[in-house]
Amino acid sequence: MALEVIDFKSKKDRKVNSKKIPPLKAIEVAKRKNVSAATVTRWMKREIDPLPAKRNGGLVRIEVDDLEEWYERNFI
Repeated sequence: MALEVIDFKSKKDRKVNSKKIPPLKAIEVAKRKNVSAATVTRWMKREIDPLPAKRNGGLVRIEVDDLEEWYERNFI
């Protein structure tokens, strides 16, 4: 039985970056984390704690803050 971590903080309660960084494409995430684009896709499709991503039509965008928080929870 797997445990799931629930974050009760709303997005506005999270750290606000004074320099707003635009959301990243999956390929940009792959380059930043030194993995393949296929790996990023697998991270987004995970059953437990998937990488948070926003889909707009065929475009996928990942907020930098969400990426860093998720990566820290899963790999550090």
